[in-house]
Amino acid sequence: MNWAQITVKTTTEAADIIAGIFHDIGTGGAVIEDRADIALYQRPDDEWDLIDEHITDKMDPEVCVRGFVPEDERLSDQLAYVRSELLRFTSNAPELNWGSLTVSAEKVSDEDWANTWKKYYKPNKPGKYIVIKPSWEKYKKQKGDLVLEMDPGMAFGTGTHETTRLCIRLLEKYVTADTAVFDVGCGTGVLAMSAALLGARSVTAIDIDPVAVKVANHNIAINHLTDKINAFAGNLLEGQFAMADVIVANIIADIVIRLTPKAKEHLHAQGIFITSGIINERAQDVQDALSEEGFRLLEVLTEGEWTAIAAQRSE
Repeated sequence: MNWAQITVKTTTEAADIIAGIFHDIGTGGAVIEDRADIALYQRPDDEWDLIDEHITDKMDPEVCVRGFVPEDERLSDQLAYVRSELLRFTSNAPELNWGSLTVSAEKVSDEDWANTWKKYYKPNKPGKYIVIKPSWEKYKKQKGDLVLEMDPGMAFGTGTHETTRLCIRLLEKYVTADTAVFDVGCGTGVLAMSAALLGARSVTAIDIDPVAVKVANHNIAINHLTDKINAFAGNLLEGQFAMADVIVANIIADIVIRLTPKAKEHLHAQGIFITSGIINERAQDVQDALSEEGFRLLEVLTEGEWTAIAAQRSE
């Protein structure tokens, strides 16, 4: 099958917002190509492989957010929707650095898509223990490493974005063997799988998008974690679920704020709510919402333009 690759050129701080638009047109996710991410892989030799320093020479100076849709008669309407949503978002948040927001579309085959990513997708260690590696890369496991195998696909979540990295660091701190975890907006399942590898008693992965859940279940299976993780399409804001010890939600600030009352309902006393996908400028809004629901702030982490928050239900 040939795909149409829709690309929007933007900035690091706006990339996740724009990526959400691709969900709306049926891509099941998006790919974010950011030169800044490549620097994350330039680690000492005793940690993991270095990548070719010249890779960034071939990358666009702007952040490229790419969504893939079948090349058919719907393409013109999908492009029009992307452009209208960009106009709406920029009108509502003119203070955010959006970049050029150049929109383009081109044909791409499945083979071309896969081979492009192999050039620079390398093992990634977001925190102290979790390592995320593609299937084609060799990795010499170090003491304490917990390795997830993740290949790029037509959905979010290869573990390189700041928001994912921040969530993994917080999960490493708060997940224990007695922990029941909910991953809300699970995408490819990278956070749910991280929680399982960290020893969580059980993990529930939820996403409103059935395509994302399909990808998550595939990843869960290839990592042999089907006995630990239950992934399904749903919405914690509306569904009836059991109680959790840790809820993690890597979404956007407005949705985190809406989710906070329900998160409190579904957390045991002293349970932990880990949130990210929050632009730094909105971090205080999220903290205020957490305080209004009686959460006690535990810590705030930042990386680049993004914030992650860990808060505890106080009763």
